[in-house]
Amino acid sequence: MQHRSDAAGLLQLNSLLYGAPEATLDKLQRAQNNLARVVTCSARRSSAKPLLESLHWLPVRQRCIYKLDTLTYKVQSTTAPAYLNSFLIPRVPARSLRSGSAPRLVVPRTRSSAVAPSLSLRRPCGTRYRTMSSTRTL
Repeated sequence: MQHRSDAAGLLQLNSLLYGAPEATLDKLQRAQNNLARVVTCSARRSSAKPLLESLHWLPVRQRCIYKLDTLTYKVQSTTAPAYLNSFLIPRVPARSLRSGSAPRLVVPRTRSSAVAPSLSLRRPCGTRYRTMSSTRTL
């Protein structure tokens, strides 16, 4: 049961890692790969991708995005506290477009290296990024 708590510790609060440097995510991915080898009692040189699939674990980058999307969806669809809901800013298109009825959120640009401002600003379920002059939309 110790392996389960190690995995939980590794993946806890991973939605905060969205936008983290590649080097940080690479280190975490290597740790997750090694943990998958330990949990499945696999050889040191065995490929981690099939092990992650057999354990039903998402790779670190995909899991960060998934957790952030899930958090955003829960904030929008439930009676979340007002302080969480205040982070979600609906995007109003400048002109009438066919995609204007699709719910999108504005992600304010920041100059900070901190990741937390983008924590709950992602949009769930297959949305695309579109760059504008002053904001990114989801």
